[in-house]
Amino acid sequence: MPLVSVIINCYNGAVYLREALDSVYIQTFKDYEIIFWDNMSIDGSADIARSYGESLKYFKGEQFLPLGAARNLAIEKATGKYIALLDCDDVWLPDKLEKQVALMQSATDLALVYSDVYLIDKKGRAKKGTYFDTVSPYSDNIFFRLLADTNNPITCSTILFDKAVFDDVGGFNPDFSIVEEYDLFLKMFYRHSASYVDFPLAKLRQYSDSYSRTNVVKTSIEKITVMERGIDMLDTLTFNQSKRLKKKLRRVLLGRIWASFEEKQFTRVLPLIFKLPRKYMQLSSKLNKAAC
Repeated sequence: MPLVSVIINCYNGAVYLREALDSVYIQTFKDYEIIFWDNMSIDGSADIARSYGESLKYFKGEQFLPLGAARNLAIEKATGKYIALLDCDDVWLPDKLEKQVALMQSATDLALVYSDVYLIDKKGRAKKGTYFDTVSPYSDNIFFRLLADTNNPITCSTILFDKAVFDDVGGFNPDFSIVEEYDLFLKMFYRHSASYVDFPLAKLRQYSDSYSRTNVVKTSIEKITVMERGIDMLDTLTFNQSKRLKKKLRRVLLGRIWASFEEKQFTRVLPLIFKLPRKYMQLSSKLNKAAC
């Protein structure tokens, strides 16, 4: 069996797909398999994937599913000890797997490792700086920092994680369609640790019309739901920790309302104004009691 299973979930990703797949085949680390899950694409993605022959294990879903649910099905097909995810519009650097496998094997309690990334635009042109230039990475026991910090340093196409830990925490929650990765990380890091490589091992394609940016209301509701579950997992809570969590809740709420105005999605503002403040007050009250 391979040591690493590379999971690529695709829905109409033909534009960048060959570039993403080629970046796997040029890896210096060779003990891997590729699990390709086609989420009902209609744009030629299947033909591109199948052109790589038997070295790529192609599966097609029977119906379109949210990304987290589709990833669960793809990972069920995996036989590797470690799982690496690659979005079909991103690119790995050649030593990505080699560096991260060595790091995973260097410690006994690592659930996941990640890295910095170069940022590229829709056409593959490099943007200024890297992701870690604006977001501070952290390692070891990162549960609370991931729960309380505004910016998540972990980008999905850089991660390598232990499949046994993934299975143990129940995989991706299919109830979420935008923040399923954030929810998974919190579940993993509640009892396990993380580490990172402090230089880029991938290229992350950023563009403004991504699904999460155009669903600002749903993003806010899902993120606060995940935070509420994370808060319930905390055994103890200091006053300063409670203060940090309330600050993040406020930023999630206000930031989403502002984004709705910026993107001229005025009809999306009303559900935020009516639903989220009440949820914020409920969680704020819970945090006050927990910190006493």
